[in-house]
Amino acid sequence: MYEVTKIWHNYLLEIASDKIKKLTSPKTLAAVRLTAEHRTGGLDETEEAEGIQVLSTIFDIWESSHKKHSKDLAETSLALAMLFYCLEQYDKAKKFCNKAYQVCEDKEYSETILKFLNSSKELSP
Repeated sequence: MYEVTKIWHNYLLEIASDKIKKLTSPKTLAAVRLTAEHRTGGLDETEEAEGIQVLSTIFDIWESSHKKHSKDLAETSLALAMLFYCLEQYDKAKKFCNKAYQVCEDKEYSETILKFLNSSKELSP
């Protein structure tokens, strides 16, 4: 589960970061059209479905675990937040980002979560 979460986390971080840069750049903002790639952040339907299924399952496992795995739950929550951000499901993205921040006990990783949360106007409070 660790490796799967890390792979998705890194993949979605790249896609979400690229989308944030594009949507905050004045030049790109004026030129952006609502294409399928823009809406999904470069994910195809298969990747969307697989990401939601795999990460949601891992999230449920970590959340229901008797042993608390706060870092693992935080990483999985942030990966889900980035996935839903790329799918423009901002309410879900914000929910999972907040969950990641709430359960994270690692100060450095908490800063990563806050940075993502604050980097997008759609997720900012």
